[in-house]
Amino acid sequence: MTLQEKLKELIEEMDRVHPEGVVDPKAWDLTEGNGLPDSVTAENGYERFFTKKARAALRDFVGIRYESDRAVSSVMDVKQFGQLVRQCITVVCPPVGVYVPLSWRIVAIVHSDPSTMIPPR
Repeated sequence: MTLQEKLKELIEEMDRVHPEGVVDPKAWDLTEGNGLPDSVTAENGYERFFTKKARAALRDFVGIRYESDRAVSSVMDVKQFGQLVRQCITVVCPPVGVYVPLSWRIVAIVHSDPSTMIPPR
């Protein structure tokens, strides 16, 4: 799968679990092997929960982007990059009541410059 396809899969799963911008308890099915909620809190205070499917898509997306972007792989390891992308995904998920087309979010992430997200040392 391509980078964009993996990102689309991830965002679609995040939208399924957060249909109105907040987690839908009915969308978190413990029988699917999701385990305990795996969440990240954005600066705006919203929590985003990552299902097993979302974590797999995130892991694949991070691996593809990391391997293909020397600007990222030269300054951090894949685990650090994964944590950074996870936080970014949390931030770009729209808040309650705000509709942002999936295609806009994909463009915002795929065409962003990861080196600008790296905190100065």
